[in-house]
Amino acid sequence: MTILIIAITSACGGGGGGGGKSTSPPLEPEAFFAEVVRKPFGSTQRDCAVSLSNNQGTVGDIVRIANVPPEMMDHATIRVISDSSDGEPSYGLALLRNIPGEEGSLEFSVPINPNGDLDGGTVELELGDGVRYCQRQSFVIQALPEANPAAASALADTLENWLEAVIEIYGQDPQTIRNTQLRDLDESLYLLKLYQIMFEGGPEAIIPTLQDAAADDDLLTERLLTAIDLEGAYAEQLTQFAMLPPLTLTQQAGQAETRTRQLRNGSASCEITLPSLSYDFAGADDIAPVMRIANSQAVANEVFSSINTAAGSIGLIPHPAVKAAAGIVGAAGLALQTSYGIVTDLLPSNWGTLTFTVTPTLWHEDRPETLLGQVTDAKAEAFSRSHNFSKDVVNHAFAAATILGGPAIGKRVPAGKLNGVSVADDLLGGVSLAIQDTMNSAIEEASDFLTVCVEKQSFGLIDVSEDRWSQANINGSAIVWTSQRDREFIGKRLGDAEIELVIRESEFGSSKKASRNVTTGRADVVSNVASISVKEPGEVITVEASRPDGAYSRDQIGIEVIPASAAVLQNTVHYDNDRVVFTLKTSTESKKYPFELRLFPTGKMLEPLDSSRDEIVKILNEGTLTINYEKDCVKPGDSIVFSATLDGFANNEQSVVWDVFGASVVDSDELSITVRAPANPGSFNVSAVATANSDVEDEVEVSVQPDCLRKILHPIAAFTTDGNGYYGTSDPDDPNPVCPTGEHDGTQSETLIVDETDIIAPPDIPDQSELWQTKQETLNSSLYHQSTRYNAIGESPNESCPSYSFSASSTGSAIFGSTAEGGLSVKLDANLQTDCKSIQDDNGDYVECAGASANTGVSGFYYLDIEEETTLRLSGSLQCSNLDGYIILTPVTATVSRFRNGQPVEPSDDNPTGVFDEEGSPRSPQLVNAVCKDPNELIIIDETFTLAGAEAGHTDLVAISLLGNFLITPGIIDKEGYGMPDISQIEPPKEGSYTGGGIIELELQLETK
Repeated sequence: MTILIIAITSACGGGGGGGGKSTSPPLEPEAFFAEVVRKPFGSTQRDCAVSLSNNQGTVGDIVRIANVPPEMMDHATIRVISDSSDGEPSYGLALLRNIPGEEGSLEFSVPINPNGDLDGGTVELELGDGVRYCQRQSFVIQALPEANPAAASALADTLENWLEAVIEIYGQDPQTIRNTQLRDLDESLYLLKLYQIMFEGGPEAIIPTLQDAAADDDLLTERLLTAIDLEGAYAEQLTQFAMLPPLTLTQQAGQAETRTRQLRNGSASCEITLPSLSYDFAGADDIAPVMRIANSQAVANEVFSSINTAAGSIGLIPHPAVKAAAGIVGAAGLALQTSYGIVTDLLPSNWGTLTFTVTPTLWHEDRPETLLGQVTDAKAEAFSRSHNFSKDVVNHAFAAATILGGPAIGKRVPAGKLNGVSVADDLLGGVSLAIQDTMNSAIEEASDFLTVCVEKQSFGLIDVSEDRWSQANINGSAIVWTSQRDREFIGKRLGDAEIELVIRESEFGSSKKASRNVTTGRADVVSNVASISVKEPGEVITVEASRPDGAYSRDQIGIEVIPASAAVLQNTVHYDNDRVVFTLKTSTESKKYPFELRLFPTGKMLEPLDSSRDEIVKILNEGTLTINYEKDCVKPGDSIVFSATLDGFANNEQSVVWDVFGASVVDSDELSITVRAPANPGSFNVSAVATANSDVEDEVEVSVQPDCLRKILHPIAAFTTDGNGYYGTSDPDDPNPVCPTGEHDGTQSETLIVDETDIIAPPDIPDQSELWQTKQETLNSSLYHQSTRYNAIGESPNESCPSYSFSASSTGSAIFGSTAEGGLSVKLDANLQTDCKSIQDDNGDYVECAGASANTGVSGFYYLDIEEETTLRLSGSLQCSNLDGYIILTPVTATVSRFRNGQPVEPSDDNPTGVFDEEGSPRSPQLVNAVCKDPNELIIIDETFTLAGAEAGHTDLVAISLLGNFLITPGIIDKEGYGMPDISQIEPPKEGSYTGGGIIELELQLETK
């Protein structure tokens, strides 16, 4: 459509005075125009499903076309076809425009009948885009209304008043502008001068032309004005102007005009930047009516656009008189729209940031309903729009050229340059714009016009807290209003809700929306113990409990004994709304065990009301049985004494039933038994069952070896994750914190760590009872983390408190084991997960992650007494499976060291290490150095070595030390391989969910050959 309009506009030439008589209505179309529109706009007809909102209308009416095919939307043009008086079709165009926000819809303004008949008639409409066109649709153009003979003169009078009002709004004197040459005016007043030129600057200006039209006998212009009612639009704008205070464009102190010339993407930026208006408003009452006027531009634009569209459609009818009349209407409408836009752009119209305070953002479920939550201190910053005068000047220059009958389009006029635009020397008597061969080149030349801009202006923070100015809504069921008008609320259900504040568009003509989250937090009962084991029935026990996630009734907790006869409550002590301690006397009857204590909240709770807040504490009768024996190294035929220890049983219940498998019984009584080991290497089992309770039992397996290999492992393992609860950043002493102050558990951990003081280094050797013959120690972890973390941002009183939910887990096991045959093993099985979230901060966003880790160490020794040369074999494997995450593996090593008389043996030239390979050559004392390099890898360990004999008459101690470590965390940071990280290369984590885990298993077997 763009190319077609350019072609038509270029062919039609400039319009005349506008109101004169039509020379020969109905007129014949000009030849070039007729040729352009004679054929359909497309080569292929298609069956379109377009529909019209109305099948008839008066000139200037807006009609909607629905269901326009998507591929035609950008280039659609509509032909208008009617019959002429001689039977030959007449062709014209109707001006189309898009409808913002509506796909598949266009609008057009009803044109004058292409045959020139002002009384209308039936026409056909045909939509095309240059490639395809739709089937025609019938449409009735109704006659132009009978002219109001005074329409032209009334509009001329209104324009005079309007022009005076516009100039006065700018704080200028109309007569001064009129009497001053353009070259002598401040650049910021060029537009006002152009307005005067266009409207009254010469016999062909708008007002004189309207006066001429009112004086002649041809009522064509009056009929158009009657149909479009342009005078009414100007009168309405005058009414709006009357409500405004006088506006002045004055520079503020310390600000200077900017006259730097810049070009951006071929378009001029601001050459002169003027400060916007500075106007003080006492509050919402003062600013609201002004903003409504400023934002009525959106409504006014619809009126102005309809006027201009109508004028454009009329102007596409290629009859000089019609074109001239349409030119006057269009130019006047364009001036109206532009001036209104300029005036309203200088007023406050838009909202910047809207802030408000919500107290509290974390509603503890035990908060009394008398302590209402509140939404207060709602403030928003009001701004005007920035304005660029160059666009308005160019628009009006084109309009002036059309109205004032400048040179023929397509020809250049030699004239002086006004900031790059060619104009006639007698600019004050009429404007002639030199337009090149196409409209595009004309626009390109005109865009070089001097650009004057007005900055966007802030009018400060406006308090919109009252319900009159803003509406507060709750999204979600966690909280409810007690008074929506007063912005007061209470907690209703557990969960999250959003408080949304919306500035009322009905009051200001512009809206703004902001929201804050409110969380209602559950306050579960938490006890200091999960279970209590009673050694002797009838003991007095204490249980401490609290509701740590509460704020007003942490000690409001009840207790129930299940069954009731299992214990008696003796005392209850409350500690400063923080915790409560219950003292109970347990039953003396063993059969009452185990029983439970149910701890439940008695303070205020929110829905849903269920038992999920309760804490159950199990009370157990220890009732344990342990079999003990002192001899860790059992050889064939040895006699071993086993004893049974019973805890949690009455004095008359101190007996067990023994059972032996694989060995012979020498003697036994109620709590001890003597057993003779079998004559051959192997193993046997001893078990015992409590006589008073057959569910209480114990069993041991004893290994029988000809020679016992001494060895030990020092278990080192830990699983960790962050503590549960709320993490806050507010000052705990702040009476009205914007964020929670941080009520959460400490770091959660499951550990199996030997005390460093219990690790005995060679040449010292642990006691025989501490050595590992047949033994296993296991650490199991099921740690789960849930937290809500808050971070206060901003300065009081405009602080806000975004919240972030985190989860993490650290589950798995670490197992340490040994066998009497010389085996040692370490196994880590880990499964980890964590969240990383981007946290808002006053200094910029950062990423925070919930912690989770699994760590297992390898630490132990083999001990050997060496007198003669001895050959041994160390075999086994290191296996890694499904390794995932950020992993650091320290190699597993096995290293030989030798001691004599409690001192390290010094190396000699012929025996530098005391360790030889299978060929008899000295070798490194480090027997093993193994580490995984792939997620799934099996490393076989098989080393045969010979230890040199001791000097005659001596016995050397040889220790083989085992070291290594396995650390697994989620893969929040990228790292190649499983070695130590390069700290200089560590990148900050990114937001997301991460996992880590895998299985690492070490098995070693030492044997003599």
